[in-house]
Amino acid sequence: LYKCDSSYIIGFYGAFFVENRISLCTEFMDGGSLDVYRKIPEHVLGRIAVAVVKGLTYLWSLKILHRDVKPSNMLVNTRGQVKLCDFGVSTQLVNSIAKTYVGTNAYMAPERISGEQYGIHSDVWSLGISFMEKRKYLNEGFAEGFPSPGLHC
Repeated sequence: LYKCDSSYIIGFYGAFFVENRISLCTEFMDGGSLDVYRKIPEHVLGRIAVAVVKGLTYLWSLKILHRDVKPSNMLVNTRGQVKLCDFGVSTQLVNSIAKTYVGTNAYMAPERISGEQYGIHSDVWSLGISFMEKRKYLNEGFAEGFPSPGLHC
């Protein structure tokens, strides 16, 4: 994470131990994660998708799989920025495949759940499930809660 230099990846400032627990210091995203927003208007969701794809494309260019793409790992702020976070289970991609079983089951691609080899396409699957979820669960009263209508992508 500390080597990542992309406006679509959460900024990392350092880490420290307190009472046998590690704490990470990262960029603050005042809008929080997408999992707290139930209904996201389609035009806003499209801009979020572009930013997340740019973040994932950057990671893949470094041969890194995120492996836990989901709404709670997509952060937004009131300046309209969208950034990926939580690289705790990400891995270096070797020969374009991986085999370990980590991540969140609800967003996992079928090949990951069945223990088969996987690659970039598994992150894409998780991204699709994430955005499908954000469009499916529609609750009234959301529009006032979303941080910014002008997302920068």
